[in-house]
Amino acid sequence: DGRFVLLGHSMGAIISTKYAEKYPQHVQHLLLAGPAGMKRSDTAQLDAFFNKTWIRRAVSRAWSAGVTPQMVLRALPGRLAPSFVR
Repeated sequence: DGRFVLLGHSMGAIISTKYAEKYPQHVQHLLLAGPAGMKRSDTAQLDAFFNKTWIRRAVSRAWSAGVTPQMVLRALPGRLAPSFVR
């Protein structure tokens, strides 16, 4: 039926939740792993972040090209990547 299982971790859990709310017809199951805490009043900040055209365009192009967040972390120099994960 074209629906998929969506998994979000940390900040990705918040983003996945927003996606599932906006496009429930695409999501079969939503899994949240270690979701970052966010107050209900903070959702306006998240909406403002994603409504910036250049961010949406950049993320969409990267995702369409097959770039994942893990690939971005792996490309960081030296010990910088592990500091993002901890």
